Amino acid sequence: ADWGQAAAWALNLDTSAFVGSSSQARLAIRYRGDAARLYAGETLLTDNWFTGYQGDGQMEVGLSYLAGEVPQLLGPNANLTLYVLPLRRDSLETKVFVRREF
Repeated sequence: ADWGQAAAWALNLDTSAFVGSSSQARLAIRYRGDAARLYAGETLLTDNWFTGYQGDGQMEVGLSYLAGEVPQLLGPNANLTLYVLPLRRDSLETKVFVRREF
């Protein structure tokens, strides 16, 4: 995949309410594309690939869980970047399973 061609969005979150809390901060993202990656600075938090199954284009990341490795995830300035590759035509033609009978 050529991630240089990906669309990018800056996500600026205030997750300071979760600092010291027993509640877990989780971020769920629904996207339309071939693949997606979520970064905190240069650190890849999670990625997701189009497979053709129900629920595609959805990913979830446990910010509280990853805060031990990436402390800025919990605080007033949790700056993340979401990258999404466009959905490729061949993904729809060759990688999607369509059941003929129900």
